[in-house]
Amino acid sequence: DLYEDIPVDTIFANYSKIVNRLIDNKIISVIQSTLFVSPQWKRHTEKNKEVAKLNSLLEKLALEKDVHYLNVNSVLSDGNILIDEYTTDGVHLNAKGYKLWGTELEKLILELDL
Repeated sequence: DLYEDIPVDTIFANYSKIVNRLIDNKIISVIQSTLFVSPQWKRHTEKNKEVAKLNSLLEKLALEKDVHYLNVNSVLSDGNILIDEYTTDGVHLNAKGYKLWGTELEKLILELDL
């Protein structure tokens, strides 16, 4: 949605509705951070500011709703910038990036005993 220039507040409102619905239906929920982009992306500075704002809202939502928050940027980004080593074009992950993402997901799945 960010890359379709939908405002962060609209994205967050939609995300909140989805999370509430999952919780209402007693579905284990995990909120995952939105990935930053690398400087390869033409509007990286602007988009990374929006990603940071959205992630801040998502992390607060996770705390408020007592659901898990998975910050994949902690292993894929440096200083709110996607590391070029993990991307094919500045936005999409490559195999190395997906492997790290998968490792983080696996850790959480094991932690939750799913």
